[in-house]
Amino acid sequence: IAQIRHRLVDYQLDYEKCTIDTVERYQGSARDIILISLCLNSLYQLESVVSLSDDGQVDRKLNVALTRARHHLVVVGNREMMQMDARYKKLIDWIETTK
Repeated sequence: IAQIRHRLVDYQLDYEKCTIDTVERYQGSARDIILISLCLNSLYQLESVVSLSDDGQVDRKLNVALTRARHHLVVVGNREMMQMDARYKKLIDWIETTK
């Protein structure tokens, strides 16, 4: 959160007009633009980001993040690390095919 705020200040953008928080805080609400930061550097971090449903098919955190953006969704992260999870690999593949 601090790094995102710092970068917004670097670009002279008013971060106080933004809500910068964890994905859990957006449960039940929507925003015009959602920026998802998945800057992972190890498998351990990936395992802590993924939160699977009881049937193991849906990543609940990813689902919340993807469904809260009204107009724009920006995903930032380590592609190689994210692709180690099948759900994030599908997301990356989908993004690449819709460019």
